[in-house]
Amino acid sequence: MSIIHEVTYLAPHVEEINTLAFDDPALFHYPIAYIIEPDWWSMTEREAVAMRTYMQKGGFIIVDDFKPMRRR
Repeated sequence: MSIIHEVTYLAPHVEEINTLAFDDPALFHYPIAYIIEPDWWSMTEREAVAMRTYMQKGGFIIVDDFKPMRRR
């Protein structure tokens, strides 16, 4: 976010990392949600509804679940 702040006229939040649940209303203050290593996560019905609403209102979600391929 610091780089985006330096090279664009966007005004990203550059303070500490924000950790929010998908059913937290504060999520709607952020245009991009970044999820890392979600393989442990079991989404509740309430989170699914909130996530759908977030995306329908223009929210963008990046899911990072990088795992290197194992060679056989």
